[in-house]
Amino acid sequence: MMITISKYPIVMFMLVCFVSSCAKNDTDAIMNISHPENLYYYRLGEKRFLTKVDGKFYLLFNTKDESKLGAELAKVGIEFPEMKWIKTLSFYDMLYDLTGSGVKKFTNCTYMLSVKGDYEKAAAALSHSLYWAPYYKDEDGREVGTTELILVQLHPGTTLEQMKRLAKEYSVEMIGAAKYSPKFYLFACTNRSKGNALEMSAVFYESGLFEVVEPDEIITGHF
Repeated sequence: MMITISKYPIVMFMLVCFVSSCAKNDTDAIMNISHPENLYYYRLGEKRFLTKVDGKFYLLFNTKDESKLGAELAKVGIEFPEMKWIKTLSFYDMLYDLTGSGVKKFTNCTYMLSVKGDYEKAAAALSHSLYWAPYYKDEDGREVGTTELILVQLHPGTTLEQMKRLAKEYSVEMIGAAKYSPKFYLFACTNRSKGNALEMSAVFYESGLFEVVEPDEIITGHF
């Protein structure tokens, strides 16, 4: 049976067992997200180059906008899958102080882990969605999908103001700090961010402000 899951339901385990790696202080090497051959992100500190998977994407939207979004996608021949999930912040409230500026945007949301359809056509019709992102394959052929979330671990000298400036520059929303490990913060991308969560995780890592930056991967496997 094929099961598709997000890794953040085990985020408490990650906070205890996270593998830290040395971040590059290479702010001049911000990736060019307009050229697919330059797409990459960092997984456990290792740069992983990517190619886009055609016909499959992750989608997040405000529940009240479902009918409008469905109508727009139907115009380009894409239907919602039957399986939908309601995203709530109740789980994250157990782990994070949800005091970030972006928290309100992610209440009352619905998400779909996998929508089948032409991504380029869909992107032109997604003005009513909060966030969307394609799936990719890395150099090993591993499929990489991401939600809107990014988890970071601060360098010892990084300040809250530095982090806020970086998030503002790229229109990434701060969700909050981990309650039990204050060096960890949760961020989220929207359709106004300057890239999806996977792309922005590479930008954050290369800023030199963080020891670890991990996008919330959608893991597909056999169980």
